Formats: sequence, structure tokens, C-alpha cells
Amino acid sequence: MVQCGTVIVPESHAHPTNGRTIALPVAVYKALTPHPAPEPIVFLTGGPGQSGEAYARLLTDSFYHAYAAHNDLILFDERGTGASVSSLTCPPTPQTTDPVAALLACRDTLTRRGIDLGAYTDTENAADVNDIRAALGYARINLEGGSYGSELGLAVLRDYAPTVRSAVLESIVPRRRMRSAKGSSTTTARSRRSARSAPRTPSATRSTPMCAVACSARRTTWTRIP
Repeated sequence: MVQCGTVIVPESHAHPTNGRTIALPVAVYKALTPHPAPEPIVFLTGGPGQSGEAYARLLTDSFYHAYAAHNDLILFDERGTGASVSSLTCPPTPQTTDPVAALLACRDTLTRRGIDLGAYTDTENAADVNDIRAALGYARINLEGGSYGSELGLAVLRDYAPTVRSAVLESIVPRRRMRSAKGSSTTTARSRRSARSAPRTPSATRSTPMCAVACSARRTTWTRIP
């Protein structure tokens, strides 16, 4: 069984009451055993910029039965990716366009839409993972991530270590790139902000590309509010 829904998080965990929020699509694959382990496996995608849909398409029967034998599996679109709202997707540009000019044009497009690019950071992403954990009612989680997912995993371990039972990190980003929550580390348009706050409540379910893949076999409505 797969449950799909949306968790609403603050755009800035440093200013959670300013009314600006981000919607993160989440898919929960339920464990195959009737008595699952209490800690789910949370998949952290790479890039940065990869959608949770990438993992959803990898969940073949063998992959699913191996990972979900004893644990729930959680896939989600990180802020700015996939079907998250707001998305940092910019219109395609001709291949002849100067890459720097294209990047600056994308930045200008996003800022005109009112998006605070300073809120798309490792620290905010890690806080989102913790918000998802709390919204779904799990006390602790297991992490699985590679490439940028390893950097995000290290950020979660740095800021929310008591909530992490285990972490499997592959193609690890060097630790020298990781700094304290008050430091700075650039990943695409990321300039880190420190901050944490109580998790926000999840919204009603909606259709997303990730959940269309994840819930193709069986779909339920997830509206759990912690």
C-alpha cells in the first residue's frame, strides 16, 4: 500500500510565522510485514535538483521487496524540485545561450515570482526532512542518500542527530564542504541559513508526477495531522 500527500513547511524555518510556505509532495510505501520496524527509510535524492520521482521509478518488485521487507519507505520532492511548490524550474533556453547568462536570467525569473532563493539551502532541506518525520508521526528515521543526498544526510545528522537511527550515504560529498548551521556552503542557489522550528501541519492530498508513479498500483488519501 502507498499513501500520498503533501507536507507544508515554512519557506524559512527562521521565520516560520511570516506566512510563506512550501508544499512538499510525499509518498509513503508501507512495509510488507504486518509488524514493521518503527523507523522508516527516508530516501534523499541527488543533484541537487533531482525529484523523488527518480526513486519511485526504481521501486521495481525486487527493489521494493528488499527495502520494504521490514520498514516503511518515504519518498519526497525536496524544496524547489519536482512538483514542490514553489518549484525552481526555469523555461528552457537555446543551447547557444551563454550558461552564465542563462543562470542569471533564471535567477531573475525566480526572484520576480517572489521566491527567496536564500531559503533553498542544506539547512532548510534538513529541517524539511525533520518536518516530514514529525508530520508523519515517526520518532526516528533511517536515511538513505547518495551524491547530494549524502550532503543532505550529513546536514540532517548534524542538526537532528537524536531523530536518526541509521544512515547509509553513498558517493559522499567531502565533509570539508559541511559547515555548522551558521556557516555557508553553496549548492546551486544555496546560501545557508541557520534555523529550526516546530513542524507545520500536512495538507490534503494532491496529484503529483512522483505520486502518479508511486501510487499507480494502489492509492489512498493521506491527511494525517500530528
